[in-house]
Amino acid sequence: MSVYPNPFTSEFILEGSKESGLVTLSDITGKKLISQKSNEGETRITPLNLAAGIYILSYEREGKIANLKVVKYE
Repeated sequence: MSVYPNPFTSEFILEGSKESGLVTLSDITGKKLISQKSNEGETRITPLNLAAGIYILSYEREGKIANLKVVKYE
């Protein structure tokens, strides 16, 4: 599973999920900012009003979680 572009400015794509699951974007303190269902293969995520910084993208399916670091810049 991968995220591109990373760093991003307005949106990014989660690629490589073989089945749909739950995608959550959190800040580095763990506060959940966005939560949405993912699609098979590719999921486009467009976080609005997000400050530049480091975030954690979590993909959860059947109790298993994968975490990826994403960076937003302006």
